[in-house]
Amino acid sequence: MRIRLTATIDKNPENGCEAGKEFEAVLIHPRSTTVEFTSDANKQVRAFHYEYEVVESVE
Repeated sequence: MRIRLTATIDKNPENGCEAGKEFEAVLIHPRSTTVEFTSDANKQVRAFHYEYEVVESVE
């Protein structure tokens, strides 16, 4: 799934986890709303449901 961050998760600018950035993410558990994605610095980061929104694919 494609997500857009609505909150800055990591204050380190090297990781690139600022609000407004988009990432490919996966749910950590089937019934969970927490997702995991790879930051710009190749670090695994988790985001909670209130820190992202799902970007609808345009096809």
